Amino acid sequence: MGVSYVISGPSIFFKTNSANAESTEALLASYAAKDTDGDGLPDWQEALYGTDPNKAISNSFGVPDGEAAQKGLLTPNALKNQLPVADTATVLTNEDLPVPDAASGSITDEFSKEFLQDYFQATNGQPMTADAQQALLQTLVQNFSAKAAVKLSSQYSSVSVHTNTSTSLTSYVSVIETTFQSHNISDLNGDPISLMHALLVDGNDKAAPKLMAISKAYGAMAADLRATKVPPSMIPTHVALVKSLEQLSLSTAIVSNYKKDPLGTMGALSVYSASTKSFADTLSSIANTILVSGEPQEGQAGYLLVNIARISTL
Repeated sequence: MGVSYVISGPSIFFKTNSANAESTEALLASYAAKDTDGDGLPDWQEALYGTDPNKAISNSFGVPDGEAAQKGLLTPNALKNQLPVADTATVLTNEDLPVPDAASGSITDEFSKEFLQDYFQATNGQPMTADAQQALLQTLVQNFSAKAAVKLSSQYSSVSVHTNTSTSLTSYVSVIETTFQSHNISDLNGDPISLMHALLVDGNDKAAPKLMAISKAYGAMAADLRATKVPPSMIPTHVALVKSLEQLSLSTAIVSNYKKDPLGTMGALSVYSASTKSFADTLSSIANTILVSGEPQEGQAGYLLVNIARISTL
């Protein structure tokens, strides 16, 4: 595998700068506002209500889904068949929690459960007005960004690092470079942010398997680095490197399956943006450590990593 290819390959996927961060934020905003059928109800909310994001009128009231939601005619999946009838004194309890329609274990699944629990606490099980329901929905969405970040956070820590006092910086760096070479991602897959935009905004499903391939490559790199012997002085940096790769892998995988976890995808986009920055910062830190001993020449340990780090922070 040629040096130029190794440098150009990873740089496409690890590059991060202010423009890339802005692109991720713009993508998140576009995805959150995406309304495929133009009915006034964003696609991710259609998933919560169980309406069809590709059909403007997919309810039984004969009006656009957005209008139906605004009028309080639609009920979130988590509340269906659980609301008391207007003339009954029935009060629901947490024992009545239904199983959400969203994929089990997904962030959207958890959101549905939390929505229902907060609904009970706010209304004591009685019907909520459309305005109040929408206000609750928006509040929960804001809180879920932080929850998604926690759910998608890598649990890797210094306790799991294979420390070896006899491992030199040169040996350690060589392993990292070999890992990047072994799991290099073909240019044919394209830039992750562009692929995410194609999938989430343009509706190009062909981007999904490409994103999954990228996710697996991130994950494979992290797995190999988990087994690497690390010099004691590099432990904090190594932890940051592995964590960023694991989070890139998980967040990319969630985006590739956005239809199964629409709300989780919003959290995944935020995590992806933060993880690319963390990865670039970590590479820069390792490169600076290498450069203390001088500029590595082509063919020497550190040459690839230093150049990738430079490209990643342009």
